[in-house]
Amino acid sequence: MTYTQAKTQLHRWTVQAVRPGLTRTRRLLELLGRPDAACPAIQIVGTNGKGSVAALVHAALLAGGYRTGRFTSPHLEDERERIFVGPSMISRQKFSAAVEKLLPHLKKMHAQGDPATTFEAWTALAAVAFQQARVQIAVLEAGMGGRLDATSVWQTVMASVLTQIDLEHTRELGPTLEAIAQEKMAIARPGVPFLTAEARPRLRQLLARHCRLRGTSCLTVGKAPQDAARVLAWSRRAQGISLDLNLGSSRLRKLEVGLRGEHQTRNAALAALVLQVVSRSGFPVPEKAWRRAFKEVSWPGRLELAAKHPAVFFDGAHNPAAARVLATEIRRLMPAADLVVGIMADKDIDAMVRELAPVARQVWTVKPDPQRGLGAEVLAEKFRALGIPANAQPSVGAALGTARRQAGKQGNIVVAGSLYLLGPARRYLKNRGRV
Repeated sequence: MTYTQAKTQLHRWTVQAVRPGLTRTRRLLELLGRPDAACPAIQIVGTNGKGSVAALVHAALLAGGYRTGRFTSPHLEDERERIFVGPSMISRQKFSAAVEKLLPHLKKMHAQGDPATTFEAWTALAAVAFQQARVQIAVLEAGMGGRLDATSVWQTVMASVLTQIDLEHTRELGPTLEAIAQEKMAIARPGVPFLTAEARPRLRQLLARHCRLRGTSCLTVGKAPQDAARVLAWSRRAQGISLDLNLGSSRLRKLEVGLRGEHQTRNAALAALVLQVVSRSGFPVPEKAWRRAFKEVSWPGRLELAAKHPAVFFDGAHNPAAARVLATEIRRLMPAADLVVGIMADKDIDAMVRELAPVARQVWTVKPDPQRGLGAEVLAEKFRALGIPANAQPSVGAALGTARRQAGKQGNIVVAGSLYLLGPARRYLKNRGRV
């Protein structure tokens, strides 16, 4: 089976839909002989920051000499980005082989009227790929929620990680922070350390109570003496941030992280805490190795400087909380920015626009996805209603091209609103020799 055929078949026999539930994933893995049993995993859930924490932990475990797998979503340019085996995304040949192994079972489930979702199939593909590569430990980013997310079927989990909680996917997860917390903290397993960077006291109390009932510990990142990881100070550096961190009885000075933004201090502290936990469970990583990994980590699309003259930043901010963080960083980095924005229709559009408008000099809007994206003109009108000049564009390339011409060599452009924008934006710059 060729790579193109494998991609076609994968999408033909799955459904691109949100269908919460564990039954289909569990059945798929059982039909495959439970490939997920081949290695333990670190499961990561949360509204924002999951990918950054996954990237840091994955890089550190690799630096420690372990055969490490990583499963994240969505991808930016190539679907295979979702599955990393070692330092590289899965090869076309191995992807095709994994799909070929999966295909008879996908067809069977489809014929029986209960087809797997595409995300469920990708979760199973990751398990197959990791088993075939003899991965020693896997890092799994949940797709949505936690309780009913496909990654929750993984047989053995060494650490359950919750980055933080905000309002998103309220139709599926619930209308309040407490309801969403219930869905995400459900990943806690008896005897498996639960780690979180959630800061709100009422949510922390909820998480701690749930962990006690589940028979596990709740380790927190914060500023209080009882927190397992505390950020004492931080500063910006050319390629990211530097922080001083208390990790239990250890104090780490000048921990350099190759990710930009104050919010990454919390993600880095959480990742360091994860490494401490797994080190005690048979996967020790020397401090020198993971310091190097944190410094050199790459996680595209997170306040990423993609081009210069004018400066073009890519950020996957796709909900109000992430937009708020992005706006804060724009204020710190530049006086104002020209924005290229596209938002999916199921997001809290008005809240995102309110966060981004104050830092926008002007805005070019696009529809990020033909089926699920908000119309470019509708989005432009929302910015105009707040007094921000905005123009709808037919494509990301058209928007970015116009923005670059008008910004001039000293300008600043930020592409944001959805991860689905970043692949086309990167291809546009590559085609013009700007990346």
